[in-house]
Amino acid sequence: MPSKRKSQLVDTVRDVLMLVPNLISTISNITALINLEARLAGQAAVTVLVLAVICATLISSAWLCLLAMLFVYLTSSLQLSILLSLFIVFISNAALIIILGYIFLNAKKSLFFPGTIQKCRSLRKANDDQ
Repeated sequence: MPSKRKSQLVDTVRDVLMLVPNLISTISNITALINLEARLAGQAAVTVLVLAVICATLISSAWLCLLAMLFVYLTSSLQLSILLSLFIVFISNAALIIILGYIFLNAKKSLFFPGTIQKCRSLRKANDDQ
């Protein structure tokens, strides 16, 4: 009987010792995968940033073309003076900036988790009252 137990113990120790190289290999493979994916994520972030700059440039140029077409329409078709046409273009730009700023301020409020902050403040106040 003791010899059978000793044999089982030796088999268990041998199995554990055989498991260690496999465990080390698995950990190194996972580390290599994480390293590779981190590099790929960095490259993707750079690509997205470059594409965002290109997109912003194209949108800006399209907006400038639209403003130029509005200016030409005002001066040629409606026979308005150059100064008045430039003023109308400026006012339309300013109005759009104000509208977009208002939308931006409203959208920004939800970025700071207002419900969560209010709940935390009420919990803190309730805790301070006790």
